[in-house]
Amino acid sequence: MKGMALAVVLAAGPAAAEGVPSGLGVTLYDLVIEPEAGIARFRFVAPDLGSLPFAQVAADLPWLCAQVALPELRANGWEARQVVISIGEREVPMGEMDAGVLQYFEGFAIGQGDCVLEVF
Repeated sequence: MKGMALAVVLAAGPAAAEGVPSGLGVTLYDLVIEPEAGIARFRFVAPDLGSLPFAQVAADLPWLCAQVALPELRANGWEARQVVISIGEREVPMGEMDAGVLQYFEGFAIGQGDCVLEVF
């Protein structure tokens, strides 16, 4: 069936991603795999996101791809050509916009086992 996405239930609930370069408290709260599109979306929340300028948070995005997304994909046998990492101040339902919530998104191609930044 075209356009089908697999929303992965985080069995143990949200998972903390410890050690991000900015030092923020970051938690994975949603993971959506789109097999036909080859996309894996890892959605994180960081309640204190607005307390830091983007320049201090920018390194968190590739770190989350390399240290959380790639190992998770490998461990579960999921394949993706692209990983999209998002970090928001609070959870926002997939596909919805909320102008009152600060969010950052970054896309990465998966090549040779690495996260390669893609400009949207």
